[in-house]
Amino acid sequence: MLVPGEDAMAASYNIPALEQRPVRILRQVANIGNVRPGALVHCYMKCGNPSCSCRQSGERGHSPYFVPVRQARGKRISRTVPPAADAAIQA
Repeated sequence: MLVPGEDAMAASYNIPALEQRPVRILRQVANIGNVRPGALVHCYMKCGNPSCSCRQSGERGHSPYFVPVRQARGKRISRTVPPAADAAIQA
């Protein structure tokens, strides 16, 4: 039965379920784990040794590195991660 001024759609809402929705969402967010802002970029880098083969034309560079990139105060911030830490960074 509808209350005067209430439409059929509003009457179909399950108030207890709606009240539990933020609680469900917070639980899901808590289960995400270790989350950092930004992106993880996969790139190759050239070293500073002028006689290295990475300096030759057409060469990509050394190793694929994972570089975390994010924005802070309007500037792009990136840090090179050593290959030994790649697994931890990817996780």
